[in-house]
Amino acid sequence: MATALLRLDTRNKSTDKYPLVIRITHQRKQKNIDTGYRLTLSE
Repeated sequence: MATALLRLDTRNKSTDKYPLVIRITHQRKQKNIDTGYRLTLSE
């Protein structure tokens, strides 16, 4: 069974807006899909 999460990709610390990605996990394999939205941590 696959699971999906919405999360901010905060790996890049040089900016204040982070991309919102959908993380799909299936059989312990992960894939990030970019949504095209950029958010700050407070949003």
